Amino acid sequence: DGDQTASRLRHRSRQSGSCYYDLGDFTTAIKAFNYTIQLEPNFPDAYNNLGNALKEEGRLDEAINAYRAALHLKPDHPHAYNNLGNALKEEGRLDEAINSYRAALHLKPDHPHAYNNLGNAMIEKGFIKEAIHCYVTAIRLMPRFSAAHSNLGSVFKEQGKLDQAVAHYLEAIQIDPNFADAYCNLGNAYKELGSSDEALACYKTALNLEPQYVEALVCLAATLKDAGKLNDAVTQYRKALELRPDCAEALANLVHANVLLCDWRDRDSDMMRLAQLVAAQLGSASTGANSGSNSSSSNVSKLQRGLPAVQPFHCLVYPVSLMEMLLIAKRYAAQAKLAVALSDVAPGGYKHVAHVSKTDRDKEIIAMSLSTSDKDKERDADHGRSHGAAGIANSRLSVPALQVHALKNG
Repeated sequence: DGDQTASRLRHRSRQSGSCYYDLGDFTTAIKAFNYTIQLEPNFPDAYNNLGNALKEEGRLDEAINAYRAALHLKPDHPHAYNNLGNALKEEGRLDEAINSYRAALHLKPDHPHAYNNLGNAMIEKGFIKEAIHCYVTAIRLMPRFSAAHSNLGSVFKEQGKLDQAVAHYLEAIQIDPNFADAYCNLGNAYKELGSSDEALACYKTALNLEPQYVEALVCLAATLKDAGKLNDAVTQYRKALELRPDCAEALANLVHANVLLCDWRDRDSDMMRLAQLVAAQLGSASTGANSGSNSSSSNVSKLQRGLPAVQPFHCLVYPVSLMEMLLIAKRYAAQAKLAVALSDVAPGGYKHVAHVSKTDRDKEIIAMSLSTSDKDKERDADHGRSHGAAGIANSRLSVPALQVHALKNG
């Protein structure tokens, strides 16, 4: 009876932690998983699940320790390696994250989530072709993998291959109709194709699914602003700033829209806030812009997140100094240079530890994405890679470059 009671108690403890996690109550889930560990100190999945809950609360160092405890107990735990990679990536420890994803794939070569997450890391390293291979492989292993379709679509969009991007976003939405990020990304692609009505519909759908989705609000506002609906755009920018007061893109575009409307009511306070945000952005961005480093660790998303919210030509209506104008122009020039180079493999190359043979269809998709004609190159330069969600939009604004989705395993 004692053994049966203990067994039931362990089972209930495991279930309660998972239930609280699924409900989004991560604090209670952490307590439940810790209780499970007290009952079963040698149970690796309890440490893995604890790591997932800690990561959701932003306690990355503790999450990393939990995943490593799971791997100490079970060194051949591919899901723990995959989850460890996600936590390391969030801490900016890309090389360690890549090693973790590789370890997961070495143990489980048919792990679609590890391939997808490795693709995300390759994007951050600037290794676009390798990222494409990872996403295509993830889709081959799990055809109804919505996040991988969305991520692959974002790479195509980065390359200016908008029709292919739209196809993958639509596939992601068909698989998961509640995928707000995919709707936002689809809206960005439609906007670049000149289909503003379709873009607006996508942003609104994303916001119906996630009403506090700041990036979608900013994208919606930008599309309205470009269509000349300035008052509607201002309303959406203000909503975004209510949700995230330090959203520099929303503030910069709000100020610019008010200039166009000749609305000076909040001009002084808005200009002061904007000047502070731009100074902070230039303070963090100028180091990378002027370091002269060609290290492969300078990644796409960091560069695009480092772009000042104020566009070069808009500087003329903002209270920025000549030196700040120069720094802003240099940041945008650096991004344009990266846009041209993104279709090439970064120096140093990359080898996959876990190799899964490609089908003819995989090869066809990869070849299609890597074939960069002169027309493609011109289009890449024209688009300048400035788009939104991540993943991450509009006339320069918006969401961080690629909306990438890290998948964890319980």
